[in-house]
Amino acid sequence: MAADLIVPESGHAVATSDEIQLTTFATQYQIKPATLRDLIADLETQAGVAAFYIFWNSSSGSNQATPAQRARTLVAFPSPDSALAFAQRNRMILPGQPARLRRLKLLQLVGAMLQEARIEALLLVASEEAGLPIGHLPDGILLARAELLSRLGIV
Repeated sequence: MAADLIVPESGHAVATSDEIQLTTFATQYQIKPATLRDLIADLETQAGVAAFYIFWNSSSGSNQATPAQRARTLVAFPSPDSALAFAQRNRMILPGQPARLRRLKLLQLVGAMLQEARIEALLLVASEEAGLPIGHLPDGILLARAELLSRLGIV
């Protein structure tokens, strides 16, 4: 993360919006802010970016399990173009419907994992791979739910 505090000419430290969100998040989940800050900084260093794009798909797309039962991997892309290309290649966009992309910061992605138990992993995609077969996930940084909980000290 960028600087946590800004010191204006007055000499008083002022918390940035990101730091306020991080502190609020840490309080909500009873996590030490420093632990959360370290996790976010580590993911940002590994990924090279602080915000990602996800394709928002509300349809189930499968008859194997109901959406509430199916475990999911949250796939996050470094650019809207790579997210859209992945969604198009995997036929996740229904004809006549607009693509729905959302830009989320790493803190929001971690929050989604904590809020939604069926999200088993977060995949931070390094870059979209041309020629990747349909149904295959691109390479990237994989953060499993169990690892996330362990790193945050959540039992």
